[in-house]
Amino acid sequence: MSSVVVTGGTGFVGANLVRALLDQQVYDVHLLVRKESQYWRLQSVLDRLHLHEVDMCDLVALTDLFATIRPKAVFHLATYGAYPYRLGHPYQQDVDKMLDTNVIATVQLTRAAIVSRTETFISVGSSSEYGPKDYPMFENDLCMPLDTYGATKLSGAYIASTLARQAELPFHHMRLFSVYGDFEENGRLVPTVLKAFTRNEVLRLASPFSVRDFIYVDDAVKALLHPVEA
Repeated sequence: MSSVVVTGGTGFVGANLVRALLDQQVYDVHLLVRKESQYWRLQSVLDRLHLHEVDMCDLVALTDLFATIRPKAVFHLATYGAYPYRLGHPYQQDVDKMLDTNVIATVQLTRAAIVSRTETFISVGSSSEYGPKDYPMFENDLCMPLDTYGATKLSGAYIASTLARQAELPFHHMRLFSVYGDFEENGRLVPTVLKAFTRNEVLRLASPFSVRDFIYVDDAVKALLHPVEA
């Protein structure tokens, strides 16, 4: 079977992607993980996965690992800074970690993929790269991020995509908006709304003038899989 590499596979969207890859029964799925990774979203499928604890900023380690795995595709979902607050408290606000995860790791993973002759690189971006707009966004809108998270996601993607283009590695950067669905964290909007309804509680929301564009996680996963299935 062909091998694929997934980063961020223990996260919300990543865990759904991993399960979809396993369901196809045509890939050996390799996850790049950290010491502090939590596996509750993947408990029922852990025995079907290959886990590799590796520093994604370490090009030598990545290159050696990719030489062994020889992945057909790399799905890069690892990110830091998407949740600046959690349950009302500051969270994921370390700028150095944003730079390491969103810029350096993205670039080094792309370089390792180039060396290993990976066929496709799928990078997951964020709507934060566009910055706030007062109209429905389009893919070719000018990116004007207003926070460090959006800026680092955009910077990493620009550098990595340039390297990939020079090496003729197909590089797909998909900016996901508000994803919801299975394995989503409790504090996000849809789980919060559902809990309030089931408990007959008053729902307290932020500004009524905020607009979000939601996508179900299965649809997001289909989009991520499309480059390797086309």
